[in-house]
Amino acid sequence: MDDRSWRSALTSLVRSDDEVAARRLAESSGRHGGTPVDSLPGRCRATVCGTLRSVTVDPSANCCSVEAELFDGSGTVRLRWIGRESIAGIEPGRQVRVTGTMSHCSGGNRLMYNPAYELLPQRP
Repeated sequence: MDDRSWRSALTSLVRSDDEVAARRLAESSGRHGGTPVDSLPGRCRATVCGTLRSVTVDPSANCCSVEAELFDGSGTVRLRWIGRESIAGIEPGRQVRVTGTMSHCSGGNRLMYNPAYELLPQRP
């Protein structure tokens, strides 16, 4: 084993499971054509790939909406589809690619309204 391989193996041992998973997710996002969430400015058109951490439905009297939190290994973005009660395939743990205009809401959180989405193949 060469010096580079040893260094890589040692680095992997000292990383937490969450750090390793985030790194793999960020690499996967790049392979699927996504831009890292943490590098995106506000009010820009972007494509982001990642895993849906949570999905909720807000059945308010005025207008229903489906909300999801997407994590790409570098950061998170809230996705909000207005006027929807459900979206087939949009569920926690699902890998997706979304394209839309990135906005910022209170607290500096990233938000994308009504993004176009594509369900990505599930990992084995």
